Amino acid sequence: MDIKDGEKISVLARLKKVQEAFKRLGIHTNKDDVPVVAVLGSGGGLRAMIGFLGVLTELSNQDFLDTVTYICGTSGSTWCMASLYNSDNWSTSMTEMERTMCERLGKNEWDWAKSWEKIKQLKESESLTAFWAYVVIQIMTKEINEKKLSDHRAACEVGKNPYPVYAAIERENLDYGIPHKPGTWFEFTPHKVGFPAFQHFVDTKFLGSQFEDGAPSKITPEKELCFLQGLWGSAIANKDDLWDIIIGQITDALSKAHIITSANTDNDYNESNPTKCEKCKRLHTLLTEDQERMSYQRREELLFILTQFMDDNTFEEKKKSGVKKRHKHFVWGLDYCNVCKVIYQLLVSFAKWRLVATHNSQHNSGDKGFCEIWKIIHKLMVLLAKWEWGTTYNFLYNPNVSDGATNDIFNKEYLHLIDAGLELNTAYPLMLMPHRKVDLILSFDFSEGDPFKTLTDAREYCTINNIPFPIVDINVCEEAMPSKHCYIFEGDDKDVPTVMHFPLFNRKNCGDDVLQWRKRYPTAKLSYTNSDIEDLIRVSKQNVRFTKNLILEKLQNLCS
Repeated sequence: MDIKDGEKISVLARLKKVQEAFKRLGIHTNKDDVPVVAVLGSGGGLRAMIGFLGVLTELSNQDFLDTVTYICGTSGSTWCMASLYNSDNWSTSMTEMERTMCERLGKNEWDWAKSWEKIKQLKESESLTAFWAYVVIQIMTKEINEKKLSDHRAACEVGKNPYPVYAAIERENLDYGIPHKPGTWFEFTPHKVGFPAFQHFVDTKFLGSQFEDGAPSKITPEKELCFLQGLWGSAIANKDDLWDIIIGQITDALSKAHIITSANTDNDYNESNPTKCEKCKRLHTLLTEDQERMSYQRREELLFILTQFMDDNTFEEKKKSGVKKRHKHFVWGLDYCNVCKVIYQLLVSFAKWRLVATHNSQHNSGDKGFCEIWKIIHKLMVLLAKWEWGTTYNFLYNPNVSDGATNDIFNKEYLHLIDAGLELNTAYPLMLMPHRKVDLILSFDFSEGDPFKTLTDAREYCTINNIPFPIVDINVCEEAMPSKHCYIFEGDDKDVPTVMHFPLFNRKNCGDDVLQWRKRYPTAKLSYTNSDIEDLIRVSKQNVRFTKNLILEKLQNLCS
């Protein structure tokens, strides 16, 4: 089967189920023109994952879920989707799925041993996405999802569940000077991955493999869903203010895995110029070299600099001296920048391990002289220095090809795929592709700030790229305190989809405490209590339950 036919077969099978669902709701449809309904979940970390779970459960409770042809997620919403789709029958057993996922998310422990095993298997060529996925995403989701996206094909092809589309963007195509470029968007489905704007795709199983003349020349194993969840939810790749999260959580992971002992921590590492001191400048140079081809002497120099951090007693003395803040950062002496503090935190407890099993190894011993712990830390330091995310072989790479506007894509040996929320926090561009023919969009917004920004950004994107989209007019007062569960924006002709927009927190389900609810569920929070989860599920469900008549009305209008 051609990969482009996979979605078509799945959608045709799904539309038969959709027609039956419309009939149960008392709505007559033409079998040759069944309306296409899409559900969109925005990004928002763990808040979005839990909120989207509540939404999908309530859509099922109201018998609306079977009217849905597509489900499309960004960032945190994709974590919910990836977990659900591992069950072939998830859409018909949402109550049980919700219970199981909430129980897992409410636990205070996670499988550190498994994370450690995954990290040990990483290659030096991996990006920070792998560390992020196997450490931080596991902390948040309490799951290492080892299944593959292509595993979801069979259930989709018989129409059991809505067809899933997961969003990412290509970092090098992200241009803040020229916003909303269609070529920025990259989509993942069980059958294909690629650039919808250019209609360039590859079989999902081959993402990350090397290609030559359009065919795989070096096949690598398909990435696990846990890795993809890290990729889809990697907003940190472009946000310096989240630097402390990855450092703190990786350190915590190593500590809980009994690889290092507890170290004094100060996670205030945000620094616009991270390589200020001479020691770090040299270290950065060594870390960004080709590590596989680095000579033994250069490795020795790198090791020497790292051990200096551990052996330099003045570093610890300056820390203990209680030097006051000069601005927002603690200064431990003029010779030490924030990267010094990061490295020190990671290495201070390695003193008893001495970083290497035997420092007097022979020059020709290569990596044999380095202990397992050092190898992991070495990989991590290299990746932190490069700050590389979502790196994968470009299946379109062919420097001899010229194809007009898409020439740049063919010239890139690697793609850098990151969180789509950095461009637009709900993946409207993927659902508005002409071949999907979406008639009604139910958009559930879990954003931390302005709950209408995804909508206004989508309108701007469509205006710039001449894509039909309804007029969006939002009162400024609504941005801070939405007064309704749902806002409806009608298309003025058949080619313009109707959009139903649902802000997570609003005065209908939160009263006058909307701002307090937002503060209770920040995006950077890595776990919630059982009480937090229950309350979040409840308010997200209310947005569907109390608008069921509006949803039913719009479904009826599609067939009138």
